[in-house]
Amino acid sequence: MGFDQFLLTKLKENNPRFTAIDSPSKLLVEEDLMELATALRNNTHVKKLSLFCCGITDKAFAPLAEVLKDHPSIEALNLVDNDLTDRGAELVAQIIRQNKILQKLELRDNKNITASGASSLSDAVASTRSLKMFSFETLSIPAIELIQRHIEEFVANTEMLRAVILAVKEKTKVEIDVEELLREMEKTSFRSSSDESLDLSRRSSISAT
Repeated sequence: MGFDQFLLTKLKENNPRFTAIDSPSKLLVEEDLMELATALRNNTHVKKLSLFCCGITDKAFAPLAEVLKDHPSIEALNLVDNDLTDRGAELVAQIIRQNKILQKLELRDNKNITASGASSLSDAVASTRSLKMFSFETLSIPAIELIQRHIEEFVANTEMLRAVILAVKEKTKVEIDVEELLREMEKTSFRSSSDESLDLSRRSSISAT
């Protein structure tokens, strides 16, 4: 029952070879997640945590959620198909607000989360700058807004960069084609982020239909 003790030991030792944790595909109770939380507390190498279809309840998730709020390395969290309710949604929302490392969060098929829990999640997603992919059935619109916000931030940064380049050009008298340089930087930036944006927009359009 629960997680393999060898794995838990290696996590406690902060072994750099263990960077991903996949669920044991069986019911996880509060004691199991407390053990995992303890093992992860001082770990700085795990980047992916998948707890797919483990029957996790709000009470069982609470100790792990406390650790995940400020975990320094976990970038992807999968909580798909568990038994979280609005209380669990609020715990997840707290993680989203406080954790600046987490980039991908999957919460689909937690069918006991109502409109109240969805509202907490929506507010949390709207407040974050670090989350790049979030999947939950009723949050398709905030996903689109998240993309828009990142685009707006990029445009603002581009304007700031234009001012800096012009200042450098004036001070050094070096010939710089400012517009051409910014166009090339835009191409590079949007290429690197297109996959993430496409994934969010695709999920949004599917949910909307």
